[in-house]
Amino acid sequence: MMNMYSSSDSNYWQPLSLQDFTLTNSPSIAIIEEDSTVEMIEASSLMNETEEAMPEITFDLERLKTEATEQGYHEGHTLGQQDGFNVGKQLGHDQGYQEGLKQGIAQAEQQFNEEKMKLSQSMASLLANFQQALNDLDDVIIPQLTDVALVAAQKMVSDLPKSLHMQLKKSIQTLIQQFPLLPDSIQLHVNPDDIGYIETILSDELNKYHWQLVADPTIDAGGCKLLSDKNEIDVTLNSKWQTLRDVVNGERS
Repeated sequence: MMNMYSSSDSNYWQPLSLQDFTLTNSPSIAIIEEDSTVEMIEASSLMNETEEAMPEITFDLERLKTEATEQGYHEGHTLGQQDGFNVGKQLGHDQGYQEGLKQGIAQAEQQFNEEKMKLSQSMASLLANFQQALNDLDDVIIPQLTDVALVAAQKMVSDLPKSLHMQLKKSIQTLIQQFPLLPDSIQLHVNPDDIGYIETILSDELNKYHWQLVADPTIDAGGCKLLSDKNEIDVTLNSKWQTLRDVVNGERS
């Protein structure tokens, strides 16, 4: 191993003591110590500032958290309120519609019943007035109709013989025209009350055809029967009425 120092340097080597460092007044060491002190002060100051700023940062975080929570709450409350309003509005609309529909139906039924009641009352009043009018009319008309009926009956009774005579005359003339060539043994049966009238107005025709006039009480006034050996022609009123009834009944059937 190579010797790093020479004998000439041995006179200068001495053991190193810590006291020598503490007693030294080297400027470079002083600067280092000063810089270290400054750095320590600055670090301490920075730590103090950081420690002082921590509550503010924590407060800001809490404030932001609170603001975010409040904002979220308000937004959620607003949305929930709007949704609740919409739902409530729809429910209210549906409920109101149903209630309005029920009220409308009930009102229509009530109005219909009222109108029906009014109509019934009007009809009852009209019928009562009509019945009263009929009663009043009976009081006025019936006596007048009775008078008219009596006058008409009196007129008919007074004119009945004349009408029957005219009818009998027409019936006999029709028979003479329809059966001019009947055998000589002809009998014309008439009511006894009509004998004088027939002899007066039809004597020439009866003599011409040699018809024998016979008074027959079974013949109603105004009627007659034409009898021969082989034929019988009924021109009585009963026969005419029977013929008329047969015609009417035949039309009905």
